[in-house]
Amino acid sequence: RYLTELEINRLGKTRQSGIHLGRTMIAEAEGRWADMERDAREWKSHIIYNSSGDWVPNALSFIVDYIAISLTEQGRLQEAELVLRERLLEEVKRFDSSRAANVAELYADLAKVYLRAGRLEDALALARQSCIIAKKLKMGWGSLIGGLLECIWFQANAQFAMRRFKTARVMYDKIKSEHGRNNPLGFDSYVRDDPNRLLTLILTGAEADTVAVVDGLIARLSEMLGPKHYRSAEAKAMKAALLAHSGEPEAALPLFREAFAVMSKRSQSAGEGDASLVRQRFVYLSEVYLDAIADVLAGKQTPSLVEAAFRVAAEARAQRVGAAVSASVSRSRIADPELAELARREQDAQRQIGALQKLLANATLRGASDAARERLRARINGLRAARAAILKELEQRFPAYAEIIKPKPPSRASLQ
Repeated sequence: RYLTELEINRLGKTRQSGIHLGRTMIAEAEGRWADMERDAREWKSHIIYNSSGDWVPNALSFIVDYIAISLTEQGRLQEAELVLRERLLEEVKRFDSSRAANVAELYADLAKVYLRAGRLEDALALARQSCIIAKKLKMGWGSLIGGLLECIWFQANAQFAMRRFKTARVMYDKIKSEHGRNNPLGFDSYVRDDPNRLLTLILTGAEADTVAVVDGLIARLSEMLGPKHYRSAEAKAMKAALLAHSGEPEAALPLFREAFAVMSKRSQSAGEGDASLVRQRFVYLSEVYLDAIADVLAGKQTPSLVEAAFRVAAEARAQRVGAAVSASVSRSRIADPELAELARREQDAQRQIGALQKLLANATLRGASDAARERLRARINGLRAARAAILKELEQRFPAYAEIIKPKPPSRASLQ
């Protein structure tokens, strides 16, 4: 990603373009998606009106990627698709061999948007086209951005979301063998702990080191984010699923209970890059939890376990319904200006919390000072308090909308 900036530097456009780049990247790191969009658009305008040369189309494609990310994280998926399609059209118009890598990257970016929107077949088709171009260009497996890793990874995630676990497993294994061989440090720090990959391994047959990987993930996330964070709890649920699939359902149940006590409460603020895949993992883990309860109940009838089964089934149903309903709700369709403003503030706070949690995790891994980490935690806690106040106001003033963004599990009576 820095190659474009280096090209700009050589042409004497360093200062202003570098300022735009810095502002855009800082806004991204802090989860200020609206600011990121503004800064990236200003950066794009600066390049268009102040620069010329063969490097400009590459720079614009590079910047459009940032704009698309900011739009996607704001939930404006149709706009993200539009800016990527417009840039893709420009690349195709200018197409020659030097543009092919940009086209491959734009296909992958569009695939990511479609995956987020639940358009899984479209995401698969574009990711495949990206891979075809990448292979022809011999882009290889080493890079973390672009190349074969990204397009195969998007395909694997789409297959995972479509319950095609065996197909997803083949792709994740390919990533491990090829990317792991070409960039072992990148694999260990960027790919190995991917939750979609880990859950696929658990559901299709764990590897020899899967238990150690999951245990290490639990320890790191609990230390970095705290045991009550969604990602920490999800890692514990994966450990429980491992136990259940290893023939130890009774040993799995306490871990499942502990994990779901957190996951059920924090399912709307998981802070992951792709909320649709977070929900999908919740449903898959719920199903393993229910199977474990059924296995234990086969040996002994326990009323508390029966109640737990109803509760887990209700929570999984709420995730499915919540995903379907919230996908059809956007700020642009909210007519009431006061509700629209509250919805914007709630969603922005939620996304900033997720981004700062990632920033805190990265800061911890990179040995940041205790003072720096405490400042990040203070900002996270402040945002949580602000979001809680907004949610309370939404529940009081706009209960119908509050039920959409944070659905309550149905009662046992309604399920029966």
